[in-house]
Parts: sequence; structure tokens; C-alpha cells
Amino acid sequence: MLSKLNKFFSSIKLAIILFILIAAISIIGTVIDQGDTLAQYKIIYGDTVFHILYWLGFLNIYSSWYFIGLAVLLILTMITASANKLPKVIKNIIEPYTSFDNALKKNSYKAKYTTIQSSKSPSEILNIAEKTFAKKFGKPVLKNLDGNAGKNAVHNKNSSGNFLFFSKNSIFRISPNIAHFGVIVVLTGVFLGVALGYRSYTNIKVGQTVQHSYLLKNNNPVLLPFKIKLDNYATKYYKNGMPKAYISTLTIIKKHIAILTKSIRVNHPLTYDGITIYQASYGHYKPNAAQILVLNLKNKNKNNKRLIYAVPGKLYNSKISNIKFSFNFFKNPAKNQIPFYISIIKNNKTVTRPIVFQELPYRTKKGNMPLFFAKYNNNIAFVFAGIKTYYYSGVEITKNVDTYIVWIGSAILIFALFFSFFFNQKSLWIRVIPSEEKEKTNKIELLSVPNKKFASFYSMIDRLTEIFKKQI
Repeated sequence: MLSKLNKFFSSIKLAIILFILIAAISIIGTVIDQGDTLAQYKIIYGDTVFHILYWLGFLNIYSSWYFIGLAVLLILTMITASANKLPKVIKNIIEPYTSFDNALKKNSYKAKYTTIQSSKSPSEILNIAEKTFAKKFGKPVLKNLDGNAGKNAVHNKNSSGNFLFFSKNSIFRISPNIAHFGVIVVLTGVFLGVALGYRSYTNIKVGQTVQHSYLLKNNNPVLLPFKIKLDNYATKYYKNGMPKAYISTLTIIKKHIAILTKSIRVNHPLTYDGITIYQASYGHYKPNAAQILVLNLKNKNKNNKRLIYAVPGKLYNSKISNIKFSFNFFKNPAKNQIPFYISIIKNNKTVTRPIVFQELPYRTKKGNMPLFFAKYNNNIAFVFAGIKTYYYSGVEITKNVDTYIVWIGSAILIFALFFSFFFNQKSLWIRVIPSEEKEKTNKIELLSVPNKKFASFYSMIDRLTEIFKKQI
């Protein structure tokens, strides 16, 4: 059973099928935007299609059970394949030599085999060969000249005779295993991101402090490890009126201490304690207060005015002649009538007659503008200065525990693939078979074997072989 499981998980066919399935699922995740709110999905797709996509898990596909299951299977195939091949690879790196005949038999499909005749002695032939092929293959790993074991010769029945053995870049045969490890690191980062990370969203009013955000996938609240205060929000515009930048000034508060203040905008987030805050949207809430400028008509000093944000129906102390007031709206205003008024309470007695606003022209540099003005007994005046708008900044708050892990895994994978493709292991055997008869030429056998069948390798061997032929 273990043997069958080992064969199943180390199968190349299984790995290819898993890669195809993961790629197909990733394409779906690319076509359907991931991580939007459920409300956004309902608007985009409608209730029926939304429920189908939600049931299939296509709205949060990288956290779905089938994507994680396929990734786990892929990790198991890579671990099994590496565990089966790694001992042989390490042995090949430590002891790369195998006999000429065995190498020809095992690598007949990719080996380059050539025979040459020469009247020079075996010792002369091998010395010339060493100088010729050392340019591309380095120093020979093993050599045996004229039947005498050289300094690095292997003493066994397969190493007798006159031969040279070159091996270059054998260490890079481990590159595919390192590439497997890189993929495993990447997928491990994805798992950690699914288990420990999140994407959430919240709106913050100017001046408001929040400590909760809401998951995009299901709108569940998330308690943040710190508080976020929106100090200011501003929109910058081009000359043609188009928005140029949305800028939110945020303060991070931890244990009642302001830790960090920074302005964020699109593509310029704030990151603190492993959590990143992005500028996502902006807007304003329905106004609930009027800006009322209260003027003391008896006091001609500079400090004779005060701005009050008046919520309709709420009583405010003007601090002028013991007068209190409230800002109210007419229920059924007459045609062309200003729809709001001031109620006066003086000495704790309500003045029955409301103070009605009048429209007066107000001259500015840009021309005349309407001014809504109300006066009571030449003591106090009220100027309607507009409404108080509560701006909010919509921020996306994410915790990506997988980012650096994925980067590290990707870097490992890229380097492993680079060395795997551009540093091909190449082995070369040169064997001289002396003639048994006097004055006969010696037979020279050249066997070159690449780890991968690259055309450049065979052209390089042909070129060196021609140079070698001319020298012997």
C-alpha cells in the first residue's frame, strides 16, 4: 500500500493534472474580482447569480476548500518526488563518476558518442584531450593514464584502462528539488494568508476613532490591535474639476498614545504592526447640523461673533443678553419662503414669534451672493453659514502574513529555475583503447552526456571534437 501511495503521489501525470486544475481555478479568480463586499457582488451579478457564485465559492476562491485541497495535494507530490530523487541526486553530486559503458547504456537517448583513430600514444592523447576540453569542462575529476592509476583514479574493475572523466555543474542537479521547495514555501504562505490574514473595510468620519473593520467576504467585524483616527480628509482637483487625489490623514493610537500620523492616498498606504491601511473610497454623510454665525450687535470688538453648529431643535446658549436659541425648520413653508427660522428664549421665557431669516445681497470679489440673515431686538443677529458636512474616508484594512513568505518562496523558485536551465550539468568520458598490434592506430572513444538536451551543448562538443582531432 505504501509503495502504491508513493507511486501515486510521485507521478508526473498527477502533478500536471494538479497544475492544470489550479491554473483553471486561478483563471476563474482572475475573471471574477475577489475580495469585494457581498453587497457589491449582489449589485454586479443580481441575487440569483450571486447565490450560485457564492455557493460555488467563486467569490472567495483562494480560500475555498477545493483550492486549498489541490494545493495540499501538489505539496505532497513535490515532497514525495523530491524524497525519492534527492538521495540519488546527492550521490551523483558527491560521486558523479560512473563507468564509460554504464554511462553509455543509461544515457543512450541523449549521449553524444564519437570514435577517433590516432597513432599517438594513449598518454599523449589524454594529455592533449585534457588541455582541449578543460576550457569548457574544467579539470578532469578522474584520470588514468597508460593503465596507471592517477592521483584521482578510482580503483575498481570499471576504472582500469586509459581514460579521463570530466564533470561540471553537477551541484546544480539539485536545482529542481530547490524549485519544489520554493513552490512549497509559496503555497505555505498562501495557507498562512488564508488562516491568519484578512481583507476588511470600514468608513471613518473626520475626527472619529475606530477599532473595528468588517471582512469583505462576509461583513463580520474584526477587532484591530490599535485604534485609527481620521484627522482630516481632503480631495485635490485638477483645473478642469476632475479629482486628482484623495488624501486621508490618519493617526494610529495604541494604549491611548498616538504612535504614528501619516497621510495616505491611492497606492500610498500606511503599514503598522503587520496591518496595511489603503485609501479605498470617500464620501459624506447626510448633514445633521447648520453652521450659525452668532453676532453680538452691541459689541463692536473683533470678538463679537461665534460659530455654532446647531442641530435642529437643540437649545444653545448665545452668551449674549441671557438669550438662548434653537434652529428649526418650517413644516409647511410658504412659496419662496426661507424654510428655517430661529426660536428665541430670553430669561427662560420663550419668545412666541419666530425670528425669520431674510435674504440679503452680499458683495464678494466673485460677485453678489445671497446672505441669510436674522436679527432680534438689535442685540443679536444670526447668519446662516451653510450646513456642516461630515466627510468620511473609506479605508481597506488588510493583514497579509503571507506577503514576505510568498516573496521568499518566489525568489527561491526563480533562482532554482535559473540555475536549472542555464547551468546544465555536463559529463564527458574520454577513453583510449590501445591497439593490440604494433604500428596500429589507437581507438579513442568520446562520450558526452548533458543533464538536459540543449542544442548548444551538442554544437559545443562538435566544435571541441574537431579541434581535438586536428591536434592528434
